[in-house]
Amino acid sequence: ISFRFGFSNAEAIEYGQRGMYCRGEEHEVTLTWSLTSGKRLVKVDNKQVHFSMGKRTDLKFECTFQIKGNRTVRLIANATPSMMSATIEF
Repeated sequence: ISFRFGFSNAEAIEYGQRGMYCRGEEHEVTLTWSLTSGKRLVKVDNKQVHFSMGKRTDLKFECTFQIKGNRTVRLIANATPSMMSATIEF
């Protein structure tokens, strides 16, 4: 699973700029989780920030890590859909 996100350039916004001039930092987080072996690997911007071995019966994974700018990211992943989650149709 991977996702990308970013933070705006506060200084550019403060100066009244718009659009692409306000682009700041962009990051990509990738989670590789083997339900067979229990191995879990988290990368941020292609650099490893977490590796662990869980039990094959673990259905939830959580980890917290720091990214540039002293920001904290909390990653929560479920191996099965939550009983409380809404049905999503594509």
